[in-house]
Amino acid sequence: LTLGLAAVVGIGGATIVWNRVLRRQVQSRTRELAQSLADKERLAASLQDREQQLEVAQGIAHIGSWEWPLGADRVTCSPELYAILGVDPEAFAHTRAAFLGLVHPEDRRVLSEAVRRSAEEGRALDVDHRIQRADGVVRHLHVRAQAIVGADGQVLRLAGTAQDITERKLGELAIESEREQLRSIVSHAPVAMAILDRDLRYVAHSERWLMYWRLRGQSLLGRRHDELFPGLPEAYRDALRQALEGKVVTRREDPFPLADGSKVYIRWTMHPWRHSGRRVDGVVVVVQNIDVLVRAREAARAASRLKSELLANMSHEIRTPLNGVMGMTRLLIDTRLDRQQREYAEMIRDSGRALLDLINDILDFSKIEAGRLELEAIALDPVVVIEDAVAGFAERAASKGLELAVSADPNAPRALRGDPGRIAQILNNLLANAVKFTDHGEVVARVSVAEEWDDEVVIQFSVTDTGIGIPAESLSRLFQPFSQGDSSTTRRFGGTGLGLAISRRLAEMMGGGIGVDTAAGGGSAFWFTARLKRQAEAHPPVVSPPLAGRLALLACPSETVSGILSRQLEAAGMIVRTAADLRHARGTIEDESSDDIDLVVVDQELSGLDLPAFVREVRERSRAARVVLLVPIGTRATMEGADAPDAVLIKPVRPSAFEPKVIALLAGEGTVTVPEPAGGHAVEVHPDAPLVLVVEDNDINRTVAVRTLERLGYRTADARNGVEAVEKFTPETYAAVLMDCQMPLMDGYEATARLRAAEAGRRPTPILAMTAGALVGDRERCLAAGMDDYIAKPVAFEDLAAALRRWVPREDSGEGMAEPSPSASAGLDARVLGQLRALDTPGSGFFHGVIGLFLATAPGRLDALAAAVGKADAEAVRSLAHALRSTCGNVGAKTMHDLCAALEERAERTPAELETVLQALLDEYRQVQTALEAEQRRMRPAAPRISS
Repeated sequence: LTLGLAAVVGIGGATIVWNRVLRRQVQSRTRELAQSLADKERLAASLQDREQQLEVAQGIAHIGSWEWPLGADRVTCSPELYAILGVDPEAFAHTRAAFLGLVHPEDRRVLSEAVRRSAEEGRALDVDHRIQRADGVVRHLHVRAQAIVGADGQVLRLAGTAQDITERKLGELAIESEREQLRSIVSHAPVAMAILDRDLRYVAHSERWLMYWRLRGQSLLGRRHDELFPGLPEAYRDALRQALEGKVVTRREDPFPLADGSKVYIRWTMHPWRHSGRRVDGVVVVVQNIDVLVRAREAARAASRLKSELLANMSHEIRTPLNGVMGMTRLLIDTRLDRQQREYAEMIRDSGRALLDLINDILDFSKIEAGRLELEAIALDPVVVIEDAVAGFAERAASKGLELAVSADPNAPRALRGDPGRIAQILNNLLANAVKFTDHGEVVARVSVAEEWDDEVVIQFSVTDTGIGIPAESLSRLFQPFSQGDSSTTRRFGGTGLGLAISRRLAEMMGGGIGVDTAAGGGSAFWFTARLKRQAEAHPPVVSPPLAGRLALLACPSETVSGILSRQLEAAGMIVRTAADLRHARGTIEDESSDDIDLVVVDQELSGLDLPAFVREVRERSRAARVVLLVPIGTRATMEGADAPDAVLIKPVRPSAFEPKVIALLAGEGTVTVPEPAGGHAVEVHPDAPLVLVVEDNDINRTVAVRTLERLGYRTADARNGVEAVEKFTPETYAAVLMDCQMPLMDGYEATARLRAAEAGRRPTPILAMTAGALVGDRERCLAAGMDDYIAKPVAFEDLAAALRRWVPREDSGEGMAEPSPSASAGLDARVLGQLRALDTPGSGFFHGVIGLFLATAPGRLDALAAAVGKADAEAVRSLAHALRSTCGNVGAKTMHDLCAALEERAERTPAELETVLQALLDEYRQVQTALEAEQRRMRPAAPRISS
């Protein structure tokens, strides 16, 4: 019993233990099942969410999904695909045939074939097609599918998507339509034009594009540009890149290489092509074939070069005999001729000058047309430039009975930089026309300031006349080449019509312009402007004795001349009275107290003038009054006797010299006379005069050169060509060589090289080129060949004399040329003084005019030069020394000339270093002044007699 009870108790305990374990296991499993169930619920919810998201995404992207098991006829679809197809899922049959029935009839065959290949071959499906809904709406779908393959490699089903791409497709179709229109337009464009997309594939091109690139018959659409042109230079590739970045790239002229190795000249532009908005979708390339134009231009340039060579040869061939004509005429005029002979000789001279002007005009116009005319930038004084130009027409105007005058604005700057030669050329053209077309009245040249700045100034020059004027209908062609205001004037007056055309081009090259104010029968006023630079430092003004408060009377029948001179004297501080006739002049003299009038300027052309009686009347009223007589050029007026005027001024009066002359006269510095050119007399050559070798193949020109040199006081030897020159030349024998450039057997360039080689290591002989060449580069070629200077034919007497003065210093006393002067020992060149005496014909006042002008202006220039040295102003020192050196040479002040040259050369040095030279120059001037005053006393003019 006990054992049984114990067993029962044991079994019961075990059962209790087992039940507890089992309960725990059941509870654990229950929790796991509950967790698993919760996870499945969450997963199901997640899957549902994702399905919803997928449906939303499909709806947004217009993408529906579908699946077709190949063994079944049913196709399952997503809700979005039903929406895209426009069918009710409940009512739709879902069969393959039902789906195929929605496909657009034109696309069914293509779609069916694509599905068959995918199902049979396991290919991916990717095709676009249209559907037609029940309501007739057509939509575009993009269908894609993947073949699902079983373990045996057989395709089990197709699963894929269908996206509604209607909007995109319609946009593409619209773009394609636009491109078709664009292709149609571009293909018929009259230029070579192409449009490339961003991949540089052809979108459109013109027929001319194919023609330009020799690609006719080829289809370029869709092809890459660099495939057609594999050797495209990097410059073009870079231009395409820039155009794709939105830039416009242009090349005006470009030699483009073709595939066959040839080149064609093109002009091209690349523009960014913006299809919509601001986005750059490609490049528009426009090409113009300029091959014919470029080759025509090159041919024209070659023709221009030939023309230039022809002009050079023509110039040489015409200038060579012209040199003989003008040179011999000059020598002839210098001999003793009767009145009729002199008249004939002067006609020959004037005709030669006219022919030379014509040649120069043609050559200048040719240079301008070829762009080969260059302007100088040297120091100039605009007042002196216009004065010199007017002086050249004084005789011509006087011969026609015209009043010729020049007026200068007192405010016009005098120290400028530009091309004085070209300014003078324009003035000469305007003055020549004014004198030519004016039969009565006057011609007036003026210079004034139009605009000015700190470093630049616009100067206006004008020439006014009282001539025939110009009709309004002729003004438009006035400044055109080979044109004149009226064809009848060509027959009456002659001329090529080039002068004003050249003047217009020159004025424009100088930064200015040219114009005219005129009316038929009412005279003309031509003007032009030039933009000129100021010199680095303007010269200090010359200090002049004051004229303020002094009284002057101007008795002149010309209102213009009277106005010009009175304004200048008033600007100097004088009180001026004017009288247009003799009665009013006498009334003014009688009305003023005897001591009031300081200066009386009377014009010889004053009607009824009895000069001696008028002078006596003036001096009876005022002993201190100075009388100045104005006479036209060519009029002989002497200054001797009690009733002679104190000074004679030749018209037109130079504004730059008028005031200094008046100052000198009122200061009691003796007579002041403006020189008038006059013929001299033949002179004998001193046996010790410098020897000059003349090398010239033309017999007449050689004779002209020899006679001119003898006239200047030089001994001569001659050679007919370069070979003879080399044979005759011995180093250090000749003072100079005048060398023609174009000669037979051996030209001047080679002859110069031979002469330089012969005198190697010895003192070089100056070689001066004489050439009829007058084109750009002729001078440079001569200097490069070893020549020292250049004289253009026809060789003017003055040019040759000046060149020889530069290169052949004369140490002789000048015997044979003129009477030797005792003042030569005082630093004066007796030869120069002898030349001045030889040119001083009776009554001309030439000698006194040159010497008087030098003595009147030199002190002021010396004062300015001393001030510039003290300020260490190198530019002003150089300019002032250069100007003074030139005037010293004119009067033979050779020591002063050399000292000025030394200052000019050493202008950059310190004031202390220049002071010694400056002091020597001042000391030398005092000696020169004494000597020249003595020369004036020796050359006292003869008797007062006015030619009628």
